Amino acid sequence: MIKLRSIHLLAGLILVAMLGACATGGRSKADILDDTIRAYSQALRWEAPERLEIFQDPEIESDDDLPLRRFKQFMVKGVRPQGAPVIDSEKNTATQSVIIELINRHTQSPKAVVEEQKWRYFEGAWLLTSGFPKLDREVELDEQ
Repeated sequence: MIKLRSIHLLAGLILVAMLGACATGGRSKADILDDTIRAYSQALRWEAPERLEIFQDPEIESDDDLPLRRFKQFMVKGVRPQGAPVIDSEKNTATQSVIIELINRHTQSPKAVVEEQKWRYFEGAWLLTSGFPKLDREVELDEQ
């Protein structure tokens, strides 16, 4: 388990470094953030939850695997950004509010949560500092 996590972390760091190297070609922090948030949203929906670690800030380490275990109980139906991300250029941080639509794998019941994603810009890449999605901020969705 520890070796697998280390491999994922190493792969993530390599990916972040590669993205950082590619991203510095005159692209703005906002453009890089948009691409990172889009990639993270796609990973939330289509990848195994363990693969989300590549977006996590390696300086924010937690031994608590409860958020990941809880998140694995759900399939992600969709991720809806709520407005544009707010970037603080002086602190190299950003915040993006999203609604994550989920379906419980066991009961097939739908659920939607508001997630405040917090990001930190470091060496040409944005890293997620807010951790795995918290599932306790439920919201009602309008039927469309």
